[in-house]
Amino acid sequence: MAARSATLDDSAKELAGKIAAAVPVGESTSIVMRNISSLPPDEFASVEQLLKAELENLKVHAATAGAITVNLRITLSENTKGLLWSAEITHGDSSQAIIMAVPRASENQIASYLMPIVLRGKIIWEGPEQILDAATTSEVGGLPRLLLLLPDGLAIQDIPGSAMSTVKLPSAGTTTRDPRGSLEFSGNVASVVFPFRVCAVNLEGLQLMECHASEARDLSRDADPADVEPHAHLIPGKGTEMLMPQNGCGAILATGSSDYTTPDWVQAFSAKPLGMAISNKLDFPGPVLALRGGSGVSRAIVRNLKTGNYEAYSLSCGN
Repeated sequence: MAARSATLDDSAKELAGKIAAAVPVGESTSIVMRNISSLPPDEFASVEQLLKAELENLKVHAATAGAITVNLRITLSENTKGLLWSAEITHGDSSQAIIMAVPRASENQIASYLMPIVLRGKIIWEGPEQILDAATTSEVGGLPRLLLLLPDGLAIQDIPGSAMSTVKLPSAGTTTRDPRGSLEFSGNVASVVFPFRVCAVNLEGLQLMECHASEARDLSRDADPADVEPHAHLIPGKGTEMLMPQNGCGAILATGSSDYTTPDWVQAFSAKPLGMAISNKLDFPGPVLALRGGSGVSRAIVRNLKTGNYEAYSLSCGN
């Protein structure tokens, strides 16, 4: 643990130096840090404090009042080789990205890597619009596309950075404070699944094909209801947002049990024996509003409590 901490601390100091070289001196800077790795929250809090202190020493001052001229977003993620720092610096119309790998030596493994499954998250979208689900697909002509399910439509964007088109969905005639919906794919057709309604959208022509009524669907899990127990009684003390084993991880994914006012996490649990933690906790900067699955890919929809934005993450499992 001491060796691991030293390596991560050293990398944080090196990252601070690279950031300081890229940020104009004296600018008012907004600093947002995020951990989507399996590093425990208390350890991340320690390295976050060190990194911010090092930035302050290097004259990168966090804004406390007045106009902000530089936005700095720092993320700690990971891949199969180790931890990964990324820093996105936006100043006016220009932006710059800094990426640094932190190799993980076998003797420096953190405790969560003793678990059978390593749960990882990758952010695929963020913005102020309320989204119910998000996914990427390359079914249409082999080109990657980002799909965002909105309460009243399906937004489609070629990746990267092209204009976004929206296919409007007809109103169901009812309103709810907590709208729910998910995406499923078959070739170039996206199925938009609401609790009592299913709509089909042609992704090639960007056209609504049809909407029809359906039986009530439990969107908090992707298994056949006949195969599982009611999710409210599945894992006592965990959240009601769950994905059953058909999510690409071969395990039950569950959120924490806090309300929508606190940060949240996702963790993998065994089905047999029921409810045994078998992965690290993957922490998020706000409540997990939805867990979604399909085609072997899991997604988490999060509301960032610091920025107020909605965020979509793809979840993957490794060992």
